[in-house]
Amino acid sequence: MRRHLFSIAAGTSVVGFFVITLIYIRSFKVRDDLGLKLSTKHVVFVESARGKLRLMSVYDNFGIDYSSLDMKQSSAHLSHHRPAERFDDMDWHDSWGWEWHRGAFEIGSSHYIGLNSMQVLTAPYWSVQLATLLFPMVLIRTQFRRNRRLKLGLCPRCGYDVRANSDRCSECGEKIVGQSIAR
Repeated sequence: MRRHLFSIAAGTSVVGFFVITLIYIRSFKVRDDLGLKLSTKHVVFVESARGKLRLMSVYDNFGIDYSSLDMKQSSAHLSHHRPAERFDDMDWHDSWGWEWHRGAFEIGSSHYIGLNSMQVLTAPYWSVQLATLLFPMVLIRTQFRRNRRLKLGLCPRCGYDVRANSDRCSECGEKIVGQSIAR
């Protein structure tokens, strides 16, 4: 059962990889913004532009009117901009806080006068694509290891020599389903 769930997760990850690849290609032509209003003072934005994905969490004490986003309580708004506008238009210098940059990665937190705060996480799409391929890579590695162990006459789970036993591993109790070639 666990192996089947892992296979489903790996298949879903592969589908996610292709969807993210399409969004990545689109990000060079169109800037997409998704805003989600969590409360009257907390808004989360996801931006996609120029091969990067940015997640911003804004907690507003100034009372800025987000009605231009056409968002009601706990609702979402999606907008598209053509051509791809400048992605790095945030002015970190009007605030105090911290920021960290390494290559295309950016993490930061800023606080404005009046206790407004904003947390930002920016990552290139290739890192998100790599993360979606982890399940399939582990599944492929596990299958190769299992098949190699069966061919050598070893238990597919623990690697114990099971050439003397025909149906169960004496070390871990795993039922041996396939016939090993090395017998």
